[in-house]
Amino acid sequence: MIRLQNISKSFKDKPVLSDFSYHFKPAEKYLIVGESGIGKTTLLNIIMDLQKADKGSLISSASFSCSFQQTRLLEKYTVMENLKIINAKENLEAMINHLLGPEFINKPVYSLSGGQKQKVSIIRAMISNSDCVILDEPFNNLDEKNIALCLNFIMDNLKGRTLIVSSHITEPLKPYDFIRINL
Repeated sequence: MIRLQNISKSFKDKPVLSDFSYHFKPAEKYLIVGESGIGKTTLLNIIMDLQKADKGSLISSASFSCSFQQTRLLEKYTVMENLKIINAKENLEAMINHLLGPEFINKPVYSLSGGQKQKVSIIRAMISNSDCVILDEPFNNLDEKNIALCLNFIMDNLKGRTLIVSSHITEPLKPYDFIRINL
């Protein structure tokens, strides 16, 4: 359960969130939409308790896994090493093969394109043991074909967890019955 009550946040006297309240229910899929700078990432950071609200309260019993806008991968490590740090029990090789291809298993992350790094970040979020998966602009640097591939991978590996996605790209998400939250 994640409940936000009257959350407000400003940066240098510029309001980003103002009296935002919402109850995220377990095992639901949520899509947070809004213009750039409206507070989507700030809201996600507050939900994960990575940033404090100026006002309001967060009540949460959830554990989180996340794919951030900046992928935050270990650049000198290989794709496989980045994933094994999180969960060595999953069939990581099959996941890498599915989203990237077998030639990427032992490639260092610094040699990957932005879209390839995004896919590794998505795999990492999905293999983490968590109650809630948060994906902040997960489709950056991906074309339509790869967005569809990643969406199918996400849904196949959700395992009944809550999913919260912020995205400018909303059309490919329509078939998945997301609860839309407009900021």
